[in-house]
Amino acid sequence: MLTRKLLTLLVSLVAIQIAGFCQSPPETKPCTAKPDWYTQVQKPDTGWDVTIVDRDQKMGTSARRPSTNPALEGTRWTEYALRGKYFAFTEVVVDSCSRKVTLRTEHLLLDHAYGVSLDDRTFALVLSGNCGTLEGEVWTAAGCDTSITIIDTTGSGKFDLLKFGHWAPDSIPAWVTQSSKPADQNQ
Repeated sequence: MLTRKLLTLLVSLVAIQIAGFCQSPPETKPCTAKPDWYTQVQKPDTGWDVTIVDRDQKMGTSARRPSTNPALEGTRWTEYALRGKYFAFTEVVVDSCSRKVTLRTEHLLLDHAYGVSLDDRTFALVLSGNCGTLEGEVWTAAGCDTSITIIDTTGSGKFDLLKFGHWAPDSIPAWVTQSSKPADQNQ
């Protein structure tokens, strides 16, 4: 009698398991999350190629620029000549739906380049211009103006941190305020 009850219970459990496997999987909602663009990209090994900025050819005198950011108090802004029209940078796009990261080379059609310095130590370059795409020699404007701030975070002379959409650095790197570093000769 006990064996029969046990057998009946076992058959019932197997039937429930089979019924569970035969059911349709629950409906999943499609992912509607939009991709995220990372606006800060670091290149610590080589830094960003800033040879497009002619730091030997100033477009006027450097001047203190009023800032609403107290962290930039005392900085000087110098406009530099440009050696070319387009600045290439890496855009990082993260798609959480497909769980993919895409690295794309994008370009900024440059209008101006400014060096930001404190005590003759240039720690940032601010590039302003037009958004768009460059395919071969054909520029297609995207209808926006923006800036890219590139910062030398270590004092090595390599501008290793790029901030897309930033019109000015957020702060002055620690190496700039340390008295042991030599003054920048290209200010």
